[in-house]
Amino acid sequence: NYWSCNISDGSLNVFLNKGVWSDGRIEVYDASGRLLQQSAINKAASAQTLRMPAGNLRQGLYLVKLVQPSGISTRKVVKGMSLN
Repeated sequence: NYWSCNISDGSLNVFLNKGVWSDGRIEVYDASGRLLQQSAINKAASAQTLRMPAGNLRQGLYLVKLVQPSGISTRKVVKGMSLN
């Protein structure tokens, strides 16, 4: 598990562990598969946190994709919904 994400304080936070990723991008999709945001990432020697605005995202499920030359990895994140 070399990366993770969450929504907190109006931001989508993507945590990338040290030295595990290459140049690529983060993509955010809604539950219907529509691309909402994307941001470039660069290879670095240390861990990296990427913050993307999430204030405009409605409550619901989102897919966050890490796209790299070596492949695509996807995480699910939920904004503002009770799971009770």
